Amino acid sequence: MRKSLWPTVLLAFLIACGGGGPDEPDLSVFTEQTVAWESCDAQLFEEDKEALAPILERLECATVQTPLDWENPELESVNLGVLRVRAADPAKRKGAIALNPGGPGGDGLFIAAIFGLIFAEPDSERVGLPERASFAEISESYDIIGSSPRGVGESFRLYCGSNRLAPANYSAYDTSEDNLDDILLAAQYEADACQANPLTKYIDTEQTARDMDLIRQLLGDEKLNYLGFSYGSWLGAWYAKLFPGQAGNIVLDGNLIFSGTWQDVFELDANSFNRAFEDVALAYVARNNTFYGLGETQAAVLERFVALPNRVKEAYVFGSVGVFGDLYSSGSIPLVGLKLLSAQGAAEVLASFEDPPGLGELLDAVEAYSYAEDEELNAELASYAFDIAFDAYIFENAAPAPVEITSFGAVYQAIVCNDTAWSGSLEELKAGARVDAETYPLLGVYFAYQPCAHWSQATTSNPAVPSDIPPVMMVQNGYDAPTPAEGAFEAFETLPDARMVYVENEVTHTTFPYGTDCVDETVAAYLLNGALPENAVSNCEALPLPGEDQVYPPGTTLSPQMLGATSGIASRGRPEGPLLTKVKAMIRENAANFYGHSPRRPQ
Repeated sequence: MRKSLWPTVLLAFLIACGGGGPDEPDLSVFTEQTVAWESCDAQLFEEDKEALAPILERLECATVQTPLDWENPELESVNLGVLRVRAADPAKRKGAIALNPGGPGGDGLFIAAIFGLIFAEPDSERVGLPERASFAEISESYDIIGSSPRGVGESFRLYCGSNRLAPANYSAYDTSEDNLDDILLAAQYEADACQANPLTKYIDTEQTARDMDLIRQLLGDEKLNYLGFSYGSWLGAWYAKLFPGQAGNIVLDGNLIFSGTWQDVFELDANSFNRAFEDVALAYVARNNTFYGLGETQAAVLERFVALPNRVKEAYVFGSVGVFGDLYSSGSIPLVGLKLLSAQGAAEVLASFEDPPGLGELLDAVEAYSYAEDEELNAELASYAFDIAFDAYIFENAAPAPVEITSFGAVYQAIVCNDTAWSGSLEELKAGARVDAETYPLLGVYFAYQPCAHWSQATTSNPAVPSDIPPVMMVQNGYDAPTPAEGAFEAFETLPDARMVYVENEVTHTTFPYGTDCVDETVAAYLLNGALPENAVSNCEALPLPGEDQVYPPGTTLSPQMLGATSGIASRGRPEGPLLTKVKAMIRENAANFYGHSPRRPQ
């Protein structure tokens, strides 16, 4: 499947001899390489092979060679893994649509395969969407392209590690000087470990965008069409600014403030996560107090959270079943209340011990505790409480540990620190964290953990918007926590002739496909033919939260209703087939991993 390039020495010789002109290197060894498309390795999709059967014959994989450093392409070449779902009707082929599932660090191979099926058979049981002629036309006339971005997946991989022992039992809810110093030291060790890897300096959005343009050239396409989610919005906007003449129909879904810096991104998020927690999730719990019994007002439910001991609170938010991840999907909003009931129970069990219990003693007591009269619900709450108690114990007793970062986390760290420079002192960072803890109780001093504040220097900078950038389509949910609407609209204002599809009362992270005509037909028409809505912003109706029969604006706690006396309310959501559910979960997990790498993760 891999095709070797000429040796690096020969490439350097050609460039030295002027093959690319006096000022530009000769890139023909990359742009004219022969791509050997072959059937994909069955192990890539083994568990979903049957579900993907309708498009398996159209699935192909290849490995392409790209410069390690686009600024110095003569130095070395590296591998990129690429997948395509070929257009169903080659005679009608218009081009390709490249996908990115976010992160940064998300692998795009699987998402491309699933979107190939989504466009081909949206109404199948595997997908669960309405039938759409526009989707069928996309499937007929466009290749769907996914790649493993540099540093992850089927491309070469980046890792970070160090034998230095980083502090591990700091807390997101302790504003003391010692605790904040531990957070900063752990972040510094992570930054140092990543910068020690010589490959790290070649992982940034500039290099990745140039890799994307190489793939476009190897496909023989004049334009690159694109669908990017979450970080994919940052990458897609970067590409459109860098290559306006090659940018085709560019869809950015779940938008970071791509007009600014990564520091701007983080500075918005303490508010946006807290807003999703309080105004969406806790308001939902209050509306349905008949079921939860946690309070009839949002403020009353919030007091239950604030009263939790710090370690239990930490496990409830950041642990293995933490509600941090539940804020990424409307379908998981009911779990926020269920897990708060479990956290309360775990806290009561902990309080019953005169001396700190051992782990086994604690877990036995948590399992024996009664959480609800209904047997099925009690079992579900006990399961959450077990995990919360376990994580709280681990957090409290964590010992300093060596820095070990897998490829996803390493690429994430490299990109956010290499893309844009960090400004401000460490004392200012600590002061801002204290303000966050007082103003936004959900995450406390969470955002004090910033390895980029310890980074020596960025390798690139966000490109300016050129005058000839083509119209871009943005898709945005109003209460999306990791990519808040404020940042999306600020970025939107910098793009001339851009359009936005906006779902005001939706909390889910990223939107398309949403299952409504207003969202899906608008996006599909643009992807298919570049058709733009007349209005700059198309306002689309949100879908109700699980168990509710209407949409309540966030913050609404009136009209309480009975969700039911048993567990399982989280499953009463929007109809989605298993593959659509899986791919959307992957996008959300990429974003949750992006934020969830610190300051607390059970090891």
